[in-house]
Amino acid sequence: MNRIIVVVRRTAWSKLAIILGVALLVCCGARAQDKDFSKVEIKVTKVSGNIYMLEGDGGNIAASVGEDGIVIVDDQPSIRALVYSSLQHIGYRNLVECGDGEEALSEITARIPNLIISDLNMPKLDGLGLLRAVRTKPGYEKIPFILLTSRAETAIVKQALELKVNNYLVKPFAVDALKRKIEAVIGPFV
Repeated sequence: MNRIIVVVRRTAWSKLAIILGVALLVCCGARAQDKDFSKVEIKVTKVSGNIYMLEGDGGNIAASVGEDGIVIVDDQPSIRALVYSSLQHIGYRNLVECGDGEEALSEITARIPNLIISDLNMPKLDGLGLLRAVRTKPGYEKIPFILLTSRAETAIVKQALELKVNNYLVKPFAVDALKRKIEAVIGPFV
């Protein structure tokens, strides 16, 4: 399932925005072999206020749609800067940096991101705690989540998988490795 977030600026426009979002998901995302678009299922959920989540079984287009961007979470400014510049190199532009899990949770609650990339070890709320909070918050549980860790210990990876992490990446990493991990979760940058 892929997701598009539609932010409706005026109540009167909500139906039109949802219809356009559905059309975008179906036309841009449908697999080439799906000639019969009536077989493509779309689910529209009102998240809150003027934010609607559209989910469908079309192709991978979530990375390039919407104003919601990618949230980067790490307590080390140098790592945040590395992830930020790597994402810019790949082509992503709407990036938000957070210094710990609590700050990220506040940011995520304010607007639903396309992707969360979070460090494991942080003060206040660590990466697993953030993942747990996201997975248990109604309307947020399907946000793609990549965990960054300096050690790929089996117990940590197992715990992250139990919490339904989408992918993980061991630091240090190359831009191409980050790109592959993101593409495995949300598809290629369009």
